[in-house]
This record gives sequence, structure tokens and C-alpha cells, in this order.
Amino acid sequence: MLLVFLLIGYFIRKAMFVGMAWSDDYDYTQIAVMILDGRYNPVDIGRYNLYGWRFPMVFPLAFFFKIFNSTAENVAALWPLLASLGTSAALYVIGTKLFDSRAGLIAAILHLLYPADILFSTCVLTETPFNFLIALSVLFFVLGEESPRWWVKLPCFFMAGSMATWLLYGRPYGIMVIGAYGLFMMMRYVINLRYLVILLGFGATLFCIEYLVHQMTGLWFENFNVMKRLLDPNFVSNSNLAEHLNFYGDVLFNDRMHYPHFYIMIIGFGALFGWSRLVKLGDLGLTPESEKRSRQNGFLVLFWMMSILLYIEFGFMNLDHMSLMHKLDRYLTIISAPICLGAAPFLSRFSNRYAIALTGLIFTALAVWWYVAVLPPDLRHFIGFP
Repeated sequence: MLLVFLLIGYFIRKAMFVGMAWSDDYDYTQIAVMILDGRYNPVDIGRYNLYGWRFPMVFPLAFFFKIFNSTAENVAALWPLLASLGTSAALYVIGTKLFDSRAGLIAAILHLLYPADILFSTCVLTETPFNFLIALSVLFFVLGEESPRWWVKLPCFFMAGSMATWLLYGRPYGIMVIGAYGLFMMMRYVINLRYLVILLGFGATLFCIEYLVHQMTGLWFENFNVMKRLLDPNFVSNSNLAEHLNFYGDVLFNDRMHYPHFYIMIIGFGALFGWSRLVKLGDLGLTPESEKRSRQNGFLVLFWMMSILLYIEFGFMNLDHMSLMHKLDRYLTIISAPICLGAAPFLSRFSNRYAIALTGLIFTALAVWWYVAVLPPDLRHFIGFP
């Protein structure tokens, strides 16, 4: 079933292909071509441009250009597309481990149908690739947490930290997911020394990356020096950066692209705090210990979502000058995975026919409401329903 829905998600994304419609797309693809030509040096490219330091974006692009021997637009969009589908597959495994296989499948389906993820999955932008890295980090954390064997736990915790390290080279605020792991540890154990392996994986991967960069450039941590320089309001004007403290709250209610986000978020919050009261987990055959653990797992999803959402809304991108985060509506896509995973346990508690009916009703209502209340009348003639 997962493979069937992944295939459906793939065709949906290809049918709604966006391509290189932003200025960032061309920067990433040009850097990928420079890698292929042997002209790549992150210091020369990225002295005043962070794109040259976004290794998880530019190197996979260069890899696909090499594999297909082409720099065509559809080849450039292949990495974001596969990352989007990979996030859905990761959600299936995470949901299965935290709740059950049915919840995992529903989480994957919701993500495959998530509006903003569909939009950005065929743009050559960092939204879906870095979402994939966060999902991989959470996946390894959950695999380690749910395994009773220490020789599985420790490597998985190491990989959870390692995956989070790559976020420093493109979306540094994504490492707030490590804070979510800490909150979860405090709730479940108060303290667990094995969680230090996550920090070990983070530090070891950071050292390896920086060592390779040093071998190429002779510099250490230049990526962070460039970030600090570019985020200095005395060096770069911040007039075009949104710094309102209610920016994302306003976007969720008033931005056309993100209207569906709000409704799925409501489902997610209802799942985290409502489904366990609507259905007694003991009726599902869970022991008291398993029931307690399952309820705690729901809070891991909440911590994942809120750790990132609160930081991108209220956090700082430059501590020296206390500059608030640069905010764009598309950055909300980074919380699409935990929103879908939060909704899944709630929907999975219904019997098959009710679950299908409820899910169909939700998406039909959203589609009709969006067409009637959100889509401008002058654009309606572009939309045709089969």
C-alpha cells in the first residue's frame, strides 16, 4: 500500500510540475555544474553567498546531473522530488514504530497530499531536501529509542545526530530537533546518558565535514563566518526581511498557499491531545506500560513540531545584533512532516470505512472551500475538475 501511494504521490507531483521558477534554482544548478566541471570551491563561490555552502543541496544535484548526463530542468528537480517521497516513506516507518503500521501509512498519505510539499517538491529549492534530513534524523532516533538492544540503540542515536549536522549547511534552525529529543528524554527518563551519543554523532560529523573543507580551502568553519557576515544588519539591509512576531500565525490564516496547513494542524493538535481520550488504548490490546509509552510518543511529535515552529517565529538569526529570523511563507513547509504524523494516530483509530469516509470528507471539503472562498474568481477558469 505504501508503494502504491508513493507512486500516486509521484504522479501528482509530476502533473503539477513547477520547475525552476525562482532565482535560487539557477544558483544551485550553476554550482552543481561547477562541481561537475571541477571548478567548485566553496570559498570562492560562497564568500558572500550561502548557496555554495549548502552541500546537501548542491552535491546531490551534481550527482543526478552526472548520472543522467544532463542538466535539464526535470533532472534538476529530481532530488527535491525524491526527497519529498523519501520523507513520506520515513514517516511511514516513524509512525509504525511510534504507533502502528496503520498510523504510519496514514501519515505517509497525508504528507503525499500536503499542498505546500507538492508545490515545492518540484522546485529546485531546499525545502524538501532539508525536510528529508530532519525526517531521517527523527527516524534514526525513533529506531534507537524503540529498540531494546544497545548495539542497535547507539548506532541509531549516532546517526540521528549525524543527520542533524547537515542542517547546519543550509537550514541551521532545523537542529532544534535535537532539543526535541532532549525534551522527550526529560519527559520519559529525566536523564538518559545514552542520548549523549546523539551529540557525539553531531560533533563527529561536523568535524569530518569541516576537515574535508579545510583540506580543500585551508579554512575552518568558514560557512559560519559567511553566515555571520551575511546576517549582519550593518552589512546587509534587513528592509526586505519579515520580522513580525506573528508572521507565521498570520500566514496560516491569511496566505492562500497555506490555508490547508491550518486545518491539517488543527487535526494534528486534536490527534495529540484528543485521540487518547476518545479511545482507550487498553481496548486495543495494549498493556499499561505500552499504553503509557504510546501516549508519550505522541508528545515526541509535538516537541518535533513546536521546537522548530517556535524558533522560526521567535528565534534569532544573528545573536550579535539580535536580529529576528528571516521569515518566508514557504519556510512553514518544514513542519509539514510532524503535522501529518500528528494527525495519523487520530485517523487510524476509526474503522476502515469511517477512516476512508472521514479522510475523503476532509480533503473534499478543503478542495471545495479553497475553490469557492480562496481562489480568485479570475483564476477559476484555469481549474478544471474531471
